[in-house]
Amino acid sequence: MNRKSVLSQIRRRLMAARERILRMQKSAPAAASRLFARAKSIADNALQSAHRAFARERKSPRASILRALGFNHASESDQPASGVAFRAVRTSFVRHADAVRYYGVLIAVLAVLASAAIRYRDTRMHPRKASMEPESRNVSVQITPAPTAVPREPLLLPTGEVIGAYSADTLAWSETLSQWQTHPAVDFTCAEGEAVLAMADGVVRERAYDPLLGNTIVIDHGDGRIAHYASLNTLELVAVGQRVARGDVISAAGTCLAEDALGAHVHIAYYLNSVPEDVTAANGE
Repeated sequence: MNRKSVLSQIRRRLMAARERILRMQKSAPAAASRLFARAKSIADNALQSAHRAFARERKSPRASILRALGFNHASESDQPASGVAFRAVRTSFVRHADAVRYYGVLIAVLAVLASAAIRYRDTRMHPRKASMEPESRNVSVQITPAPTAVPREPLLLPTGEVIGAYSADTLAWSETLSQWQTHPAVDFTCAEGEAVLAMADGVVRERAYDPLLGNTIVIDHGDGRIAHYASLNTLELVAVGQRVARGDVISAAGTCLAEDALGAHVHIAYYLNSVPEDVTAANGE
């Protein structure tokens, strides 16, 4: 290794050390700036000495370089350039060993403090990023059993014979009107004045007189079930808004103009979600 290579390597190392000190001085707290300035001054002096030696090497023989590095003995000039240069660096470090150790330890401590301060700042600014590991929590899971469906009581139908069958989709002959027509209801024969009972629990929604079907009571039995009780002889036994129970007497059997040929009976039109249904087939729905 020639002298130029040795001096260039020494100069690069000194410049790299000076740059590291400058970077640490910028990131360190202000209170330590004087200590870094002192370390920077030592590095600057060493770097200037290396620059001067490198400049003299171009113009003077080896003895000038050795004098610039602090070696004035003639015996040193007889040694190889690489050994002399490294011995000069070692002697310089030994001469300033206490200062090197002091500033080295100080720089390491300040670097640790600066790193801790940066991490603390990042944790305060981004608390969600402080820990990437999900927290484990003991969560007790309680499974609520599905409610058991309570079976609905069957509709309480009149006990009389069906004398007018359900026929919502096909035409049926009407003896009273002497014509073919649909019949979306069921007619049950009853004795005149026989009690008409509520088929299920419900609320009276309407009571009125219909010119064709006579006295009519409408009861909402819940779950989309609506029943029209017609051909009744009275409307005085219930009131609109009254809650009735299954089997309560709501009226009595009578006659109506549209089905006069059937005699005394009860006419029941049953709707499920506004769609007419055969009440005898819908029992238990």
